[in-house]
Amino acid sequence: MMTPSRRIPPDFQKHLNGWSPPITPEAYVEVLGDYWLTVGYAEIFWPDFQLIDDHILRPGITREAIDMWKDQLTDRASMENMLNHFHLAHIHFNASLEGRVTADACIYLGEVLAEAYAAKLALQFPDRPCEVSFFRPDDREDIHEYQITFWQKN
Repeated sequence: MMTPSRRIPPDFQKHLNGWSPPITPEAYVEVLGDYWLTVGYAEIFWPDFQLIDDHILRPGITREAIDMWKDQLTDRASMENMLNHFHLAHIHFNASLEGRVTADACIYLGEVLAEAYAAKLALQFPDRPCEVSFFRPDDREDIHEYQITFWQKN
């Protein structure tokens, strides 16, 4: 799953190069970052997954959500796949509505999230192998359809 050739999205690199002098992503965060947002990002990129009724789930998903879907999604993998899916456009919902999110940014973030989730799930649940999926829509400009999800393999 590792993507050693992953590079900063071209539109973001162009933005960084527009500074005088050009700056790095780290310097950009140092100048414009916000600690409360950083805490929120940590929760998105390195969440404390939970185990409920033999299901590994993202934080905030409840037993009631499982009950709501159990008649339609009868196997654990389907249930986890559905409940754990996360639309990347929701990281900054207003930005996606205003057209300030690009396909390149979604692809970059999706690849990073997939790697982070795979590592965190393996660390937190070493005896429960999981599959992490980064869904890319056929229409790469359909920003609202880039998704991450995961489920247990067995």
